[in-house]
Amino acid sequence: TNWVIEKYIHPDDKKAFQTFTNRDRLLNRFYSGRLKDHLIYRKRRSLNSSQFIWVNTTIHLLCTHESEDIIAICNIKNITKEKEKEVHLINQAQKDLLSGMLNKITTQQEISNHIKKHPHETCAFFLIDLDNFKNVNDTLGHYKGDEVITEMSQRIRSSFRSCDILGRIGGDEFVVFMKNTHRQYVEKKASILCQSLCMDVTNNQETVHVSATIGIALYPYDGFNFMQLYQHADEALYHIKKDGKNNFKFFSE
Repeated sequence: TNWVIEKYIHPDDKKAFQTFTNRDRLLNRFYSGRLKDHLIYRKRRSLNSSQFIWVNTTIHLLCTHESEDIIAICNIKNITKEKEKEVHLINQAQKDLLSGMLNKITTQQEISNHIKKHPHETCAFFLIDLDNFKNVNDTLGHYKGDEVITEMSQRIRSSFRSCDILGRIGGDEFVVFMKNTHRQYVEKKASILCQSLCMDVTNNQETVHVSATIGIALYPYDGFNFMQLYQHADEALYHIKKDGKNNFKFFSE
C-alpha cells in the first residue's frame, strides 16, 4: 500500500487514501456491519505519467466460506469527465462572466478564508473604482462599457500574482487582495496600476477617458475582516475622489 501511495496517489490525496485503505479501519468496519465504503481521489494515469485522473474507488468487504478470510474487493471507476464538469459548474457559479474574475460573494469568502488560515500575514486590500465609467455607458453605449470592463479586468489580472485574490464586486468596482506583502511593495504596485488603468474609449467620434481610483487598506492594521477592510478602503477611495481621480490612497494616511 505504501508503494502505491508513494508512486500513484496525488500528494493532496495521500493522507485520505492511507486512511481509506488502513487495515485496522477496514476490519473495524467489517465487524460493525459496514461492508461498503468509497473514496474519490486522484491517481496517476500510469506509473511514469505526470498526468493525474480522478477515480472513485469502492471497497466491498466480505468473508470467504472456505477459509473465513476477510477480503476486500475494489472497483475503481474513472470519473475524470464528471469531475471536470463539476469543476466547470463550480467555476461558473463563482466567476463574474464578463471579467472572468471572482464574483462578489466568492471574493468575500476567499478573502475571509485566507485571513482565517493566515491571521499573521500582512496583506493589502485594493478597492479599485473606474473613473468616468458611467459616461462610457451613457455616451458610448453599454456594449462599449462591457469592452472596458473586459479590458480593465485583463490589465488588473496581468498586474498581480496568480496567488492573489481578484474579484469584480460591482459594475465598475474591483477588489484585489494581495497576500503576504508589505507596504512599500503595495505602494509601488498601486502607482503602476494607476498608470496601467488609463484608456480612451471612442465611438462615433466621441471619446471618454477612463482611469482608476484606488483605496487601500492593510490587514491587520486597518481591519481584521473583509467588511472592515472594505469600509476603510472605501473611505480612502472617497477622499481621493474628492481631491481628484486616477490616484491611490492608503486608509492609514
